[in-house]
Amino acid sequence: MEILSAILILLQEEKVQEGNSLISILIIITVLNFEKNNVELSLKRLYLELGQFSDVTIRKDINRLCKDKLLSIETPEDDLRTKILSSTSRLKSIELKIDKLCLERQ
Repeated sequence: MEILSAILILLQEEKVQEGNSLISILIIITVLNFEKNNVELSLKRLYLELGQFSDVTIRKDINRLCKDKLLSIETPEDDLRTKILSSTSRLKSIELKIDKLCLERQ
């Protein structure tokens, strides 16, 4: 529980939670998890992963995360209908801080 508190404090210091909901945090975790497994995460796949929430709510939070420069949405040249989500350098730097924090607490 102590590590979770430390992570939440870090997210607050980095202003990740400012104006973002719990769904935003779930989106971030999902994107980072897919990237860690070297799997592209499409917008459609994210909707399926977070099926308990409405597409509109998820998209609203994605737009907010993109505006905060935590996520980016890319369209592959071979299929313009597909949207791929990926983390930005800002989110990757926050992830490294969380990893470091977890290692220090072990």
